[in-house]
Amino acid sequence: MNSGVKIIKRDRGPESLPLSQHEKTARQSEREIAGTVKNWIVQLAQRRHTDELNAHRWIRSIPPMAVGGLFQILSTKPSQGPI
Repeated sequence: MNSGVKIIKRDRGPESLPLSQHEKTARQSEREIAGTVKNWIVQLAQRRHTDELNAHRWIRSIPPMAVGGLFQILSTKPSQGPI
């Protein structure tokens, strides 16, 4: 059986040489920095999610009459005052 796919391995040249110790540590520190930033982003997303859930729970805990009164207060026009 011939699949029709032929794999050719090429010499990578100077890129295939082992890295120096300095380059390894630089790459490692870049990985650590990237990991830290990714963790910050994940923590921020989790905090936003938690804050949103808490806000929804708080809104649901308000009695319906209080919500109606709140909307009335917010929807009324402020007085013009003396002319």
